[in-house]
Amino acid sequence: MLALTKATGYGILSLGYLDNLEERPVVSAKEISEIFSIPTELLAKVLQRLTRAGFLKAHQGRGGGYSISCDTTEVSVADVVEAVEGPISIATCLKKGGKELCDQWDSCTIKTPVGIIQDRLAQLFASISVREITSGVDLCPAKDLISNTSF
Repeated sequence: MLALTKATGYGILSLGYLDNLEERPVVSAKEISEIFSIPTELLAKVLQRLTRAGFLKAHQGRGGGYSISCDTTEVSVADVVEAVEGPISIATCLKKGGKELCDQWDSCTIKTPVGIIQDRLAQLFASISVREITSGVDLCPAKDLISNTSF
């Protein structure tokens, strides 16, 4: 079954959440993880990847955490998938270097149709912005838990 990973879901959720906060505060990974009941360690890794991709800004020191640093109308679901997981690939053999990973590469009759599905899926993900799927959704179930501490 084809599915987005939890890490990608947490990335989209975090971007949407930070984007929907009115004051654009600095929010820690721990605060986000507590609000949404998700593992802090995994979320921290996801937030670091989103920071490396330029979607978030990391703030060090006391009161540190993350703030949004992008326009989420310009960030697609594909961008988040690639930042968190790497290139979109629905089959191991279609990843870079996949030919070496597949002992049936030369005789495979489904790699072309699966490749077409993968390309269309990547196009679909690229056409959907984070803002499009997170605006209007209540991503702030516990607004009072957020500290308004900012630099």
